[in-house]
Amino acid sequence: MATKTVKKVKKVITKKAVKAVGKKAVVKKIAKMLDLEERDINLTTLLSYADCGQEKDLRECQSILHGLVAKNREMNQNNKGLIDYSLQFLQGSVDFIHSLMSSASASYMPSGKMRPIARNGNIVKTRG
Repeated sequence: MATKTVKKVKKVITKKAVKAVGKKAVVKKIAKMLDLEERDINLTTLLSYADCGQEKDLRECQSILHGLVAKNREMNQNNKGLIDYSLQFLQGSVDFIHSLMSSASASYMPSGKMRPIARNGNIVKTRG
């Protein structure tokens, strides 16, 4: 690959360029420069176009990214567990409230007032 093209690709990949143009635009530019499809642009593909020094840097980036992806997957699994636990807790709370409401329906009218209870027996003391 010509050194001129490598320099252009390197320039496109810089952080400032990524921020200014956006990731998709950067991938599009690289694909156009290398005459590849956008979906084929990844670190492994770029490694085959890099010189020795760039290859070392790209492999280091690839290694770091693999570690980050693994940590991300682990965090996603932990978050899934927390969400599942929270949903179980919420379902238990809803079931509890529902059971209170169904048993309370015998004591309360739809208006929220107490339903009069038929009293059996005598009231001995009405005040404390």
